[in-house]
This record gives sequence, C-alpha cells and structure tokens, in this order.
Amino acid sequence: MERIDILGCGSICIHEIFPGIVLNYEEFKCKELSIFANEQILPQISGEMIEIGYCHEGRIQCEFEGGVCVYMGSGDLYAGLMGKYPPVNTFPMAEYKGISIYIYIDELSKCLPEILKGSLIDIKTFQKRLFSSEKHFAKVGNCINWVGGKIERIFLDLFSLPDLPEAAIESYLKIKVLELILLLNETCANENEAKNKYYLKAQTEIVKNVHDELIKNLSNNLTLKQLAEKYNISQSGLSSCFKAIYGKSIAKYIKEYRIEYAASLLRKTDETVMNISATVGYENQSKFAAAFKEAIGVNPTEYRKGDMTTFEN
Repeated sequence: MERIDILGCGSICIHEIFPGIVLNYEEFKCKELSIFANEQILPQISGEMIEIGYCHEGRIQCEFEGGVCVYMGSGDLYAGLMGKYPPVNTFPMAEYKGISIYIYIDELSKCLPEILKGSLIDIKTFQKRLFSSEKHFAKVGNCINWVGGKIERIFLDLFSLPDLPEAAIESYLKIKVLELILLLNETCANENEAKNKYYLKAQTEIVKNVHDELIKNLSNNLTLKQLAEKYNISQSGLSSCFKAIYGKSIAKYIKEYRIEYAASLLRKTDETVMNISATVGYENQSKFAAAFKEAIGVNPTEYRKGDMTTFEN
C-alpha cells in the first residue's frame, strides 16, 4: 500500500490488487484538484484502461466530451475509459470520499487471475458488457446510479474493513475486487444504462454562480423566479441542476447552510443572537430560534452557553 498526501487537498491510498488492477481510496477536502495533484494520483495510462469510481460521501463532478457534466452523490457508481474524458477533479461540496478501481486492459488480458477464468471469457468481453453502447460511451461515458443492492454492499465493505493484519487486509481487498468484477460482468449486460441526468457545463457554471451569490448574501431572500430571471435560466432548469450539483433543493440547502453558518458565528463571535439571526436571513428572531432548535436540538442561547462540541456534526 502506498499513501500520497496532497497538501491542502487530501490524501489517496493506493493498493495493487493484481497485476493490471489498482484500487485507490480517495479523500479530498477541496473544491478542485490542481493539474499537479492529478499528475500525482492518476495512474500512467498504457493502452486502454477502465476506471470504476464509487462515491461514498460528498459529491463529484464528471465532465465529458463537448462540455457535458454529470454529478455523483453517495451510492453512485461511475464507469469510464481513461483518456475519453478530462480528469475527475471537481467537488462541489468541497469534500469527497470514494474509491477508484483502475483496470489495465492490455496487462490484464495477459494475466487474468485464475479465479476469473471460469466466469470471464476475457477482459475485452467484460469491457463490452460494461459499455454496451460504444457510441454513447465514447461521447459521455456511463454514470450509473446503483444505490443499494449487492454492488454497493461490496463498496460499503471496502469502507469498513475488518480488524485484520495488513497481509490479511490485502487478501480481503483482492476477494472484494474480484467479487465486484464478477457482479458487474453479470449485472451490466442488463442494467448498463446511464440513469443520471447530464448538464451542459455552461448551465452548471450559471448554477454555481447562483449558489455563490446565495451563500454570500444570506440576508437576501431571493425567490426561485427572481434568481432564474436574473441569471437568464429557466426555473425548472435552475432547480434541477442545483439539486444535481449540491444534492439538495435550493430551499433545503440554504436553510441548512444558514443554520450551520449561524452555529459557526455563535461559536466564534460575540455577536448577539438577534444580529446573527438577521445576518443569516431571518427577520424574525423567534423563527430563527425555532429553526435552529429543530436542526441542532437546542436553541441558540443554550448552544452558545453549553459544550458546543456536543452539537457539532
């Protein structure tokens, strides 16, 4: 196992499962990885390489040919061919925890693990099953929402490793990756359809600008209609794309952000509850206190007086 720490961004742990199969544990706390960071963590491409990615926590933006974007959240699985799309390096929530599995087609073709030989004719056949429509795949890749079921159980097992010696852990990882490949080989033949909605990058940039305005001006209570008119985007397009990027409706996202920001101000400043209430967009202090208590479990005054770490997520 090799660990790479990326200054100011996060870390990645690399496991060579078999010759031709690499598993990466990835954890980032940033909105975007630099080109230099990507060069540190991405495997060197030699021939065709399949990337299988699973999002455990946070959200991630995948960008494909022609400026088409798709967003993954917890439980989403992505499969693509390296070199067909830009490096995946954008995290709208400034946090991400996931797994990437890289399969080197040429290398694995020469030395397919013995246990797979009875189930896979060859790795090329697996590739065709995974990417049933070559035309569709070459343009935008496949992003498949597989929340729950046997496939996700494998990834959840990989995120809660048993308490075993390091050598035994490496064997456990081998078993789990083989199980994943076998299940994907059988499942993808019938279910390999892109289920996530794709958005043009120009549209996502507009929505990110809307997001930035909302969190910078929490005291402004702009309606969906006002925002759509201001940014020249349809209300349905704004609503749909915002939820895709940030995982929640605009109303829910901003409500939660206001409370989180208010809690931060209560912890870090001496501002009055009344001023904090106004800062985060509540004209009525009692409504703010009720919303705060509903979210945190205590009212703002109790939160400030108590052991505040008890209430932090």
